[in-house]
Amino acid sequence: DTSNVASASSRSFTVSTADVNNPTFNESVNDQTVEYGNSFSIKINASDDVGIDTFRVNDSNFVIDSTGLLKNATFLSVGVYNLNVTVNDTDGNENSTLFSVTVVDTTNPVWNPLPSNQVVHYPDGLSYSVNVDDLSSVSYYVNDSVNFVFNGNILENNTLLTVGVYSLNLTATDSSGNKNSSLITVTVNDVNNPTFNESVNDQTVERSEEHTSELQSH
Repeated sequence: DTSNVASASSRSFTVSTADVNNPTFNESVNDQTVEYGNSFSIKINASDDVGIDTFRVNDSNFVIDSTGLLKNATFLSVGVYNLNVTVNDTDGNENSTLFSVTVVDTTNPVWNPLPSNQVVHYPDGLSYSVNVDDLSSVSYYVNDSVNFVFNGNILENNTLLTVGVYSLNLTATDSSGNKNSSLITVTVNDVNNPTFNESVNDQTVERSEEHTSELQSH
């Protein structure tokens, strides 16, 4: 009699697990400042139970690799760049962080070479070229704007310069307002001999007569 014999059966099934946890940034990313002309880079660290897949950044002026190293991809102009960096894990979960990169120009122009004193022979004019090194555009100014003027980077006289010494303050200012000044003198010399207005001919006078002749020069 087999009616009391228990029968056994088995059934297989699958247990699926899903990763719903976003990656986390290991530390907060503070706003960054970089000097104009310098390169920028920062390491952004993130963790995930499954594994980090990729990083991406919203601004094409920057690039970030799979390790989280963020760098500028172009020459950065002065200004503020608002960045959104996103990290993805291998299951497609993601997390983002927002911060800014501010590019500032605080560097003064550098004279190259340093302006030097000038000598002009009256009544010649002055034409003196100066130069500075600066990544931004530069304008030049002179303190004596009555007698002198800058034409680009060429210092010229604005009037007929009389004999004497002119003490000048030359200033180079870049587009961010950074300045550098240099003091020079412009000395105007008179090296020209006086000239007679006309030639003086030999003179003849009768004995016992008084003779006078007027000579003029300038």
